[in-house]
Amino acid sequence: MPYTVWSNNVLVGHSDLGFVECIPKLKVGWFHATPEGEPLIAILNDPRLVLLHAHDSEDSQAVEEAFETSSARAQAIPLELRGDNDAVIATEDIAIQDMDITQQYGDLADAREMYRETPTEEMLGIEPVEEFDMSEEGIFDADWDVDLGLEPEVEWPKYQLMVRLAGYDAAMSAS
Repeated sequence: MPYTVWSNNVLVGHSDLGFVECIPKLKVGWFHATPEGEPLIAILNDPRLVLLHAHDSEDSQAVEEAFETSSARAQAIPLELRGDNDAVIATEDIAIQDMDITQQYGDLADAREMYRETPTEEMLGIEPVEEFDMSEEGIFDADWDVDLGLEPEVEWPKYQLMVRLAGYDAAMSAS
């Protein structure tokens, strides 16, 4: 079923909310924004950007103020989910996530992990492993090319929609 998201009677975008439902009353799917919806989605995601770049700032007070300001702007945007025949569907929360920002969080986590100290064999108190020579005949051939049958890279949509339907909190409390 096609779903649409609206804000003050402006169409923000649409989704089929087609991801597998793993949690009762939580619907998720790729979201396709309208040109009118793009600026609203940027405001909705600004608090995430503030937190993402908070590690670059030495001024925690400024970060806190920027986060509070961006959060207030985001919360001031009313979102409404509609289904068939434009019927409004009761929700507890609607979130539209910019997946580029989500990827940046992943990149930041990867970078932080890289700088953690990796325990050495000496630190772990184990004998060093003999180095393996990958250049030996038959072990590794630089011209070796295997077709793994993987699909070519897919261009994923930029946004993801997450909707907590009415009754979500009660359903989660009961489980």
